[in-house]
Amino acid sequence: MPLKKKNKLLKFKTRGQNKSSLSQLAIITTNSFGKALANYKKNIEKKKIKEIKMKKLEEKNNILKDKKELKILEEKLQKENNRL
Repeated sequence: MPLKKKNKLLKFKTRGQNKSSLSQLAIITTNSFGKALANYKKNIEKKKIKEIKMKKLEEKNNILKDKKELKILEEKLQKENNRL
């Protein structure tokens, strides 16, 4: 059994040594750049969506405020009409 483990270790070491460290580094950096770019694009999309939601929420709040103001003005007008 110990011979099998040694053979496996030798095969693993020789496989890993076939590639130069420079090529391994190039593969790692291209993968990292690709992943970073993908994450950057996702974050930009998330920010855009968040901004759109905030704008919609703001508009909704403004509409509600306007409705309240109109309701208050109508009540005031009704009170004034009743007094006259």
